[in-house]
This record gives sequence, structure tokens and C-alpha cells, in this order.
Amino acid sequence: SASAERKLALDEIARLLDVVGVDINARDQSDASVQVRACVASETSRGQGSPMLMSSSYSSSHAPHHRCSQPTPLAVATGDLEVMRLLLARGADVASGEPLPLYCAAYGCHLEAARLLLDHGAQPDPPTLQYDSPLLAASSRGAAEIVALLLEHRANLEARDRLAQTPLHRAAASGALEVAATLLDAGSQIEARDAQQNTPLL
Repeated sequence: SASAERKLALDEIARLLDVVGVDINARDQSDASVQVRACVASETSRGQGSPMLMSSSYSSSHAPHHRCSQPTPLAVATGDLEVMRLLLARGADVASGEPLPLYCAAYGCHLEAARLLLDHGAQPDPPTLQYDSPLLAASSRGAAEIVALLLEHRANLEARDRLAQTPLHRAAASGALEVAATLLDAGSQIEARDAQQNTPLL
């Protein structure tokens, strides 16, 4: 059955981590870690044989969410709470790698994944060189519950992307009315201007 295959997949990942002694936070040249390979294996092995920790040659084009095909993020991007709990229980780092796990929870619109990461110490406004803040990602995706959750954890309401757009700009551009209302209720600046001098209303 599917549930039996799922259990076998999770058991195999746990065995590779616990018995083989793979470093769960090890990274390769692309900043990918064992964590993501375990997650990819869990996701792609359903109905395709036993899972394995993927090698560094695993292509991100195989991942269902290409942005989140590195570090812990893939389990987060697929909303796989079981794999996330398995990895977190074994010391998975929620605060390193690109993209960061919380970004992937926000981008993938996975509320419970975001909640789990925050409960395990993920920062709502983590430093990142390549990706938006989780609040920007959630606002773009119309994920109102995640936006509210991040604001509860004091995420930066006026975080800016590379175009100097705020979460409210993103919500307005996406037509995410519930998100926009949530942001405005929290005090987002409706007159904030981006790099092109546009406000969220323009």
C-alpha cells in the first residue's frame, strides 16, 4: 500500500542518517545538503523503489519546486511534515543555506511547515543574499495565513526586494486582497515607493 511504501521510505532515510552516519548538514559546491537529498528521495521514490540520499549530481530540474531544491527546503516546499520532523529531530539546521527553509514554506504556501520551522527557531527575517524575505514570498503567493503567522513573529512589514518593493506592493500586484488587508491592518505604508517610484496603488 502507499502508506506502507511511505513508511519504508521514511525508515530508510532514518537508517541512512542514524546508521550510516551521514552528516545531515553537509553541503556540496552548490550549497545543497544531505537534508534535501533525503527529502528528494522521499518525494521521488514513492512507487519508484527504495529511497536513497541523492548524490551531489542530482539536478534541481527534478525537483517539484526548483527554487527550493537545495538544503532542508525541498521537504518544506513539498509540505512534507513527516520528513521535516525526521530531519529536525536529527539536528537539521533551519537557518542556513540558500534558499532558507522558511522562504520555501512561504513560497510553497505551506502553513504548517512554516509554523514548524518557526517553532524550531527559524527567524522570520533571516539574512539572505539571493532570495526574498519569507513575508515577501508569502505576500506574492497570496498566502494570507502565512502572512499573519509571520507578522505574529514580528516579520519586517516593510521588507524590500531588489526592486525596493514591499510586501504590500507584492500583494497588490498579485491581486491578493486578503493579504493586502492583513498588511494594511498591521500598519503597512500604502504610500511606500519602489525603485520606479510606484506605490502599491499604482
